[in-house]
Amino acid sequence: MLLAPRRSAVHAATETQQQVFRLVIAAPEPIRARFRGQKLPGMLATAAGLRVHASWDVETITTVMALRSLARRARVLTKEAIEHQKAILAIVRSWRPDLLEQLGVGPIVAATVLCAWSHPGRIHSEAAFAMLAGVAPIPANSGQVTNRYRLNRYGDRQLNRALHRRSVPDPL
Repeated sequence: MLLAPRRSAVHAATETQQQVFRLVIAAPEPIRARFRGQKLPGMLATAAGLRVHASWDVETITTVMALRSLARRARVLTKEAIEHQKAILAIVRSWRPDLLEQLGVGPIVAATVLCAWSHPGRIHSEAAFAMLAGVAPIPANSGQVTNRYRLNRYGDRQLNRALHRRSVPDPL
């Protein structure tokens, strides 16, 4: 259950961070100068701490308010995604800690696999798991050549994505 809100928070945080970046590019020069040379995390910190000055014109004030609002929203969404991931990790550790010991399997991948597995007896073989995940080979003969195969692209897309995920640290 926690996978969906975490995925939503990650997507929303990413979109919000992209909006901050795009808004900085379009900002008036005095504001844009504050962000020059910064990477995205620095931009978010700078934007979250911006203050409005009464001497600025309406465009600059509006830009600063939008930047500050978006940066703070990105922080909140990132924090929410981290909290969901911690809760997912606790659940996976309590249910199947051996999954987390596998190379390239983190809490999100493990939770996705466990959700697809759902109950004993659902997946009776490796072939059934491959079919469920959309990675089972299917004969693709043209009538003349009979030894060609293609991958079944149907099945659980989230499970398929989890199987193909590399063992890199989560950006959150």
